[in-house]
Amino acid sequence: MRTIERVMKRAFQNPVISRVGFIGERKMKEWLFDCQSCGNCVLSHMAFVCPMRCPKQQRNGPCGGAENGFCEVYPGKRRCVWDEIWESANEIHRVGELREDYEPPLDWRLFGTSAWDNMLEGRLHGASVFETMFKKGEPILVELPRVTLQMLRLWVRRVFGPGWRRYEGHPPQ
Repeated sequence: MRTIERVMKRAFQNPVISRVGFIGERKMKEWLFDCQSCGNCVLSHMAFVCPMRCPKQQRNGPCGGAENGFCEVYPGKRRCVWDEIWESANEIHRVGELREDYEPPLDWRLFGTSAWDNMLEGRLHGASVFETMFKKGEPILVELPRVTLQMLRLWVRRVFGPGWRRYEGHPPQ
């Protein structure tokens, strides 16, 4: 276990720090990523786009019903979240990781809980955020600015468009 993981695990054992940490985590992730607080966070695996925004909550790829990049549940109004994920992964050169990784089914018992706490306590299956935040084999000084800029770019798109709600009510011509 890395030093930062040990320090965070010890800090999260304090109930006050854990609760305040969860409130901060939830607000930050809602603001930046339109997070749904599933407690099973895969943002770092999904190029920093939350797949839980999908009305069908597909965590391992599109449902097959999307047409021209639009969600079949909201045709012509919302882009398919997987279209957003692939676009984001392409921008940070991580499409290969999307094809390699499989996300286990959502553990609904963790919904509304801290994903950080769940990860540190071993309640989540698969690689930790510390293992997937940055592209394997890339120097941290190359990858950190790329990841940070992508998070900022996605937030700007979400707030100011184009992005998740890019075509809501106004399909492209």
